This record gives sequence, structure tokens and C-alpha cells, in this order.
Amino acid sequence: MNQDKQEKSDLLVLKVFSYFWLIIISLLFIFPYGRSEGPSMLPTAEQRSFYISINYYYNFFEPNYGDIIWFNKDKKDDGLVKRIVGLPGDTIQIIDNTLYVNDQKINNIKIKKKLFNIEEKNIFLTIYKEKIHKNKTYNILKNEFGSDCVNSRMDAFEKIRVPKNHYFVLGDNRYCSSDSRDFGPIKKTSINEKILFFYKPKSYQSWDWE
Repeated sequence: MNQDKQEKSDLLVLKVFSYFWLIIISLLFIFPYGRSEGPSMLPTAEQRSFYISINYYYNFFEPNYGDIIWFNKDKKDDGLVKRIVGLPGDTIQIIDNTLYVNDQKINNIKIKKKLFNIEEKNIFLTIYKEKIHKNKTYNILKNEFGSDCVNSRMDAFEKIRVPKNHYFVLGDNRYCSSDSRDFGPIKKTSINEKILFFYKPKSYQSWDWE
């Protein structure tokens, strides 16, 4: 009888151990994590923020407005993190630093100015809340004055139409981001993961759900 109890106990331990590693492996493959580099996604992601993403999401769902994605613009790069602002068939244009999608102005509401450290320099930037589609809102950065990379972007972008199976992406830090304004719309097949949330360093202790 004691031997039967011991065997059941050993079997239970083996099952728990197996389930534990099954969950860990599943999480690593389905919900991988990474780190955001550079200032292009401020204020959503502080530089070198950690993020959790989901693999295979776009095998079942179509990319949508406001999604933050990790993708490869070509075979040589290590991957970029940007936000989708244009879907296939959309027209995209920037006039006076303002985004237009299908000739409709995307409204911005000024929130506040905040001090950010970009390229080892402290710069005051203005945080805006942008509403791109129905109830989808997120924060972006603009700067009416500023210097360095925050004013290096052109304030205009000629109208283009997003091709089939392509998406137009921008960084949330609009004046300090290499994105579809530089390399054009990206292919759906280049999208690797959808980012679920960022974990910000101590200076920004919060969770930013997407």
C-alpha cells in the first residue's frame, strides 16, 4: 500500500514538472519578450523598455489601426517596433505635422509638456493624445520648438496609397523615427509579432497596455 502511494506521489511530481516546462516553453514561443531600442516610440515606450508580444496573432487576425508591431523591413535588419496608422487601400498624407488618413484629419489633443532624455540630451517635448479610429487612442510626441532629432523630420509627406497587403507605420515620437516615411509601407509577411504591452523602467513605473 505504501509503495502504491509513493508511486502515485512520484507520478504527480512528474506530471507537475512536465506541465511546468510545457507552460514555460509555450510562453517563450507564443508570448516572447524583447526590448525597445532608441527614442522612436516615446512616450509609449521609454528607451530600452521591455515588452511582451504575441506570436502568430496575425495568422488569425488582420493588423489594425493603432497596433504596435515588431517587423523586419528587410532581411538584414534586426527588427523594428512601430505603430500601424494605415491599412491596405488607405491614403496617407502629412500636412503641417498633422496626419491625414483617407483625407480625414487625425485629431490630436495636447496633454502636457514633459522632459525627455534623447541622445543624452534633456529636451522638453509635447505629449498629444491621437485618436485614429473609433475609440483607439494613444499618445504621441510633437515639438513646436525643440532641436536635434526631434525637429529633423519634414512637416509634410506627400499623399500615397497603401498597396494591397501592406501597412503604413509610424513611430510615436514623430520627429525622431525612421518609419514608412523613409522606407515606405511594409508587407504583411514582414510582421513578426503584435506587442501587447511595455514595461517601463523606474522613471516610468507603469504598465502600458495595447
